[in-house]
Amino acid sequence: MADEDPADHVIFGWGGGVALAALLLARRCGFRTATAASSSARFDLIAKQGITPVDRREFPDIDSRGDKRQRACARAFLRQISALSDGQGCAIILDNLGGPTYETTLRALARQGVISTCGWKTGMNLNVTRAAECRLRHLHVYTHAWRFPDTPAIRGFAEKTGWLAAEEFMHVYDFDDIPRLAAEFEANRIDSYSRRTG
Repeated sequence: MADEDPADHVIFGWGGGVALAALLLARRCGFRTATAASSSARFDLIAKQGITPVDRREFPDIDSRGDKRQRACARAFLRQISALSDGQGCAIILDNLGGPTYETTLRALARQGVISTCGWKTGMNLNVTRAAECRLRHLHVYTHAWRFPDTPAIRGFAEKTGWLAAEEFMHVYDFDDIPRLAAEFEANRIDSYSRRTG
């Protein structure tokens, strides 16, 4: 859709470092961008990058399974997406969660919207009503990582443009520290988008 102005479209990410990296690229291309987060440190990081933070704490039960609280949270989330997108829905949603948020995510897409995923944090198996998705002309993109020959170009772009999170939000954990990282994450003591080495 080459004639479309990216500024007329919203790309939303369900949060996390991979979604943030993709949203930084989308923002560079002129799209309006937003992502979910649930801590003040992440709100600050997101806002500093020119991305609209969406407070996930406003819909805490969105990932529960089909009860009254989940439906109320889904409605609150969809109202927020409608406000961000001028009632159009999102052009692209980066959904690395899957599972119980998936149905609401599909409802937040614009006609001809794209749902892109490279993860499955809360569920790998998804139910899709193909007739509805065809009627709305939604495009589903499932991917994971990049082709090895593309690595030098990606690394070169990142180094040239600074396509990385701010240094104060990046903490490095050695491979042997993964159990500590997991424990800190489980205890909600991680305020950064961390990466591991080794």
